[in-house]
Amino acid sequence: AKSSTSSSPGTGTGTPDATAKFTFGQKIESTIAGLVGLFAGGIALTPFTALHDIAFPGDIENGFAQFEFDTDTGSIGAALFAIVYRYCVREGEEKNEML
Repeated sequence: AKSSTSSSPGTGTGTPDATAKFTFGQKIESTIAGLVGLFAGGIALTPFTALHDIAFPGDIENGFAQFEFDTDTGSIGAALFAIVYRYCVREGEEKNEML
């Protein structure tokens, strides 16, 4: 038998499902923000990482492999930052009380 509460499926509370707030357009905008952050972070980090890992490696072995790893992780970090930043500063139905 169904319960008489008005909870959303899978939440167990009387609040609406959190995923219902995000439209397809908002998900696309988040993807775009992530991609922009990914490329911007990679481009900004590349010259410094190349100098550190390839040109003046010091004690670093496998300089080019370390360069690839540093650039890739920096790009992923910048993409995640861009997505979180977008969610923090966006204007929408819900108001961010932390700002």
